Amino acid sequence: MTSQANPVPSKRICVIGAGPAGLAVLKYLSQTSYFKKGSWSVVAYESRPKVGGIWYALLINSFLPEG
Repeated sequence: MTSQANPVPSKRICVIGAGPAGLAVLKYLSQTSYFKKGSWSVVAYESRPKVGGIWYALLINSFLPEG
């Protein structure tokens, strides 16, 4: 019986930033057949403690006067 080891990834992909765009790229890449069969290795780097970035709408709402 032959055991099939995990294939060595042919591509290593690095996503810089886990804001809205970075998360969209990660979602897209994770749905590809290359990622699912192990041909691609994907990693993300984020400098902040939480992912998600700063949402533009949230910034505008925080500066609007109340009332």
